[in-house]
Amino acid sequence: MEISVFSSYPEKSLIHGNKTVGVGNYTKATLTSLTKIMGDANFKVIAEILEQKDKYIENKIIIERTWKRGNVLSIILSILKSSYSNADVIIFPFEMFMFGGFLHLALILPFMTFFKIKNKKVILVLHQIIGDEFTVFEQNKIKRLFFRFIKPIFYKFLLFISNKVIVFEEEFRHRLGKSDKVEVIPHAVLTENVLNKKEAKAKLGLDENKKYIFYFGFLAAYKGVDKLINIWEELGGVNLIIGGGGNPNHLKDPQYQKYIQSIVDSAKGKGIITTGFIPQDQMSCYFSSVDLVVFPYTVFMSSSGPLSHCFSYGRGVLLSSALRNYFNSVDMKKALDEAGISIEEICFDLDKSIKNKILWALHNQSKLEKFSQKMGQLRSWDKIAFDYQKVIQNL
Repeated sequence: MEISVFSSYPEKSLIHGNKTVGVGNYTKATLTSLTKIMGDANFKVIAEILEQKDKYIENKIIIERTWKRGNVLSIILSILKSSYSNADVIIFPFEMFMFGGFLHLALILPFMTFFKIKNKKVILVLHQIIGDEFTVFEQNKIKRLFFRFIKPIFYKFLLFISNKVIVFEEEFRHRLGKSDKVEVIPHAVLTENVLNKKEAKAKLGLDENKKYIFYFGFLAAYKGVDKLINIWEELGGVNLIIGGGGNPNHLKDPQYQKYIQSIVDSAKGKGIITTGFIPQDQMSCYFSSVDLVVFPYTVFMSSSGPLSHCFSYGRGVLLSSALRNYFNSVDMKKALDEAGISIEEICFDLDKSIKNKILWALHNQSKLEKFSQKMGQLRSWDKIAFDYQKVIQNL
């Protein structure tokens, strides 16, 4: 079976690099798992150009770097090339800003119909499904009204060109409406080894006698880091680490640059540690050092990659109230119940001090870690890879 994958894709030998975001990282993890169980399949990735056009083989997967983010012509030509290829199946992991801005997406979308015209079996993996919260992306009221109008048409178009649409949470299936094409396959989790906490802290220069609360991931307005800093209060022996830098898709935007600098300045004013981008070889040290990870997101539009890392390392989490619909997914609610935690306990509000919630979490750390460890088992790639295999074989 010939399978073509049209996606962002990380650099050689990396899953988590600073040149790609979640969709690329997850695609690589997906294909790495599938190659282990689908020996009769040949995978080819049509990926973005990071430095120059390139073609190479990594982990039995052919990678062709042929399109450039922001270059509409190169993306269209790559789509057409995939449409006319000998691929039986096209897997299309989709992230809103993977190709550029809204204009780039609008110009590219019509050409995706070539997949259907050429009778390709298309599996669309939707990494984002926006609800009704447009304020965080667009301040102009007229533009917000336009996006609200166009949203259902946009998702119906994606359903039209696809044979199967994969979403990561039950909430996202609900947002797409009733369609037999939509299937929930949870955001899978890699199993990671936890290091000795004292040794991990020493490597990072952290105080072995302090407890550390962690935010991890690229910085974005919808992720609420600014709000987390605002509601953070000093706690004796406890410090907050903002672990993440700018999203590579937006680094050239002057407004985004100002936002990043405002986060750094605000954190410094409160004695909060900022790390910038955390490279892959340091991730295990940070996750082994910290006691708790917080997710202050203001909207729920994707299944968080950083949250899956917490499950990988068995680190306890707190989620903002905006994320409470995670627990519409059966496995999330099951793990929460088994850990003896309620939704109200694991969630926090962004409009009041987080101090008491942090104190509760540190007192109930074992329960929160039990929840994450259970999720790591339920969403292990050892299980989830077979769900993808089943979808591919049943097309």
